[in-house]
Amino acid sequence: MFFSSDRIWEKMLFFTSAETAQHYLESRYRLLNVTDARKKSYENCYPFIYYIEQGRNFFRQGDSAPITIQPILIFYGFVCLLKACVLAADPDYPRTTRVLAHGVSTRKKKKQNFMYFHDEMIVQKHGLFPHLAEMMFHMGHLAGKKIKISDLLCQIPELSHYFRQLKKMEYIPIKNGDGEFHLPLRLLDVFKMTGSRFQQYLREKTNIPVRFAAEDGSGPIRCLVPAGGKDYPFEFLPFRYDIRRGQYVFCPWNGLSFFPELMIHYLILYHLSMIARYEIEWWSELVLQKTTAEYPVIVQYLQTALQKCPFLIVQYFHYQDDWKKPEQK
Repeated sequence: MFFSSDRIWEKMLFFTSAETAQHYLESRYRLLNVTDARKKSYENCYPFIYYIEQGRNFFRQGDSAPITIQPILIFYGFVCLLKACVLAADPDYPRTTRVLAHGVSTRKKKKQNFMYFHDEMIVQKHGLFPHLAEMMFHMGHLAGKKIKISDLLCQIPELSHYFRQLKKMEYIPIKNGDGEFHLPLRLLDVFKMTGSRFQQYLREKTNIPVRFAAEDGSGPIRCLVPAGGKDYPFEFLPFRYDIRRGQYVFCPWNGLSFFPELMIHYLILYHLSMIARYEIEWWSELVLQKTTAEYPVIVQYLQTALQKCPFLIVQYFHYQDDWKKPEQK
């Protein structure tokens, strides 16, 4: 299933009238048991629309901009779209000025022998990132977490070609259709689990309710999910959807394997935008002289982000009810 940028933005167009935005927000707020759900939806429908429109304008400019400023435009476009998502999950956003900060930090001054893949970020206690993690995905207690750039990038399935070659990382394709996923038995070696233990682990950790078909242990594990009848790919962690190949992939196993991809792109784009703004010498040298293997990865990432980030926003609008509450995990 191929998703062009035009098709993705057409999907988002549905939410950009006052009537459709208000109905959508009211339905969300009622599910969240918000007091005065209708009143809140009327108050928020125009900010919701404006976030989407502003985000789209940034992405349009980013698509035609030189690579030197692309990270900045894409990041701020993505932030606008994410604020629309947050508004659907938190009718009082922004409650305080503390949620207006970025919510992550990185070293402002890079070392002389700076290596992009090895750089780290730290999640802060307050700001947009921890707030969206809590409100959109019920993921709290991230403050102080250190996250490495290479760990983030290898979780982007569209970059698998580069990490297979550069780092010899393994990406495992996952067959699916009609709400049924065929999970290869070699996943058991990755997780170092028996089939039954792996099934129980997945039930506890993944973001949507799953069940498993009876099997004899000789073929792939058949995993059944409830969202299979919808016409838009849903997120089923730890498997990620590759929009260029139209298939799900198990990316290299690390501490971010169960992070929603929206959160991963936020962190990558924040970091790249900071480099493009404050590390002009290093950034310009990389872009103009193409000095290291990091260059093609960054270029491919930015091309991917222009399409994948809006895709993930639409995915969230369609499937946010599939995310489990923390007590269900």
